[in-house]
Amino acid sequence: MNNSLLPQNSEIKALSSRIIDELREDRHFMDYIYDKSHGDMNLQWVGKPMNRHYLTLWAIKKLNYPIHPYFVTALLILAGIFLIYGALEGPRIIDRIQFIASLVFIVILSPLTVKKIQHNTAYAVTDSGIFFKFYKGRKPEYHFMDFNDIRSFRVDKEKKYNPKVIIYPMTPIDFTTKDYITEEVNCFPTIENQKYADELANFLSELRIKRRMELIKEGSKRR
Repeated sequence: MNNSLLPQNSEIKALSSRIIDELREDRHFMDYIYDKSHGDMNLQWVGKPMNRHYLTLWAIKKLNYPIHPYFVTALLILAGIFLIYGALEGPRIIDRIQFIASLVFIVILSPLTVKKIQHNTAYAVTDSGIFFKFYKGRKPEYHFMDFNDIRSFRVDKEKKYNPKVIIYPMTPIDFTTKDYITEEVNCFPTIENQKYADELANFLSELRIKRRMELIKEGSKRR
C-alpha cells in the first residue's frame, strides 16, 4: 500500500502514512478485505474519522462542541487567578463582584470535560466496494458493501462538525452506523467525519459506475 492508491490530483488526503501503517498492523481487517475481494486487494482509499477534541457537559451528553483542551485549561487558570485576586484584595465592591463572578465561572466550567474520541472506526475502498470496521464494546465488527448494491451517495453537512458521506443501498443491509458526535443510529450507512466529504463522494460514485460497467461486460461475455 502506498500513496499512489489515491486518485491523482485529488483533495482526498485521508490516505496518510499513519493510517496505512495502522491498516497494515490490523491483520484481521486485512484478512477480511482479502477474503471478500477474493485476493484482489486493489485498495483505492483508506480512511478514518478526523481527529478532534470535543467539549461536552457531563449532564448533557448531546452537547458537543469542538475545542482544544488547552483552551479550557487556560480559561480555568485565568478564572482561578481572578478568584484569588478578588479574595485577597478585600472589601471593595468590584473585588467582591470579581470574586463571585470567577467562582461562578469555575463552577460552571468544571463539569465540562474535553474528550477525544478514539478512532477505532476504519474504512477501506477497493474496486469492488466499501469495507467498514466498527467496535461493539471491545469486539471488532467487519462489514462490506459491493458497489453494485449501492444506489447512490450523498454528502451531509447539516452537522457542522461532522461532514459525512451517506450511502444509499439498493436493498436492506445487515448493519448500521452511528453519528460520530451524537452517537445516534443513522438511517443509512455512512462514512463519518470526513474533511473532504464532497471529493470522496464523487470518487466513490466513479468507482460505483466503473464496477457496474465491468459486471455488465462480464455478463455479456458469458452469454
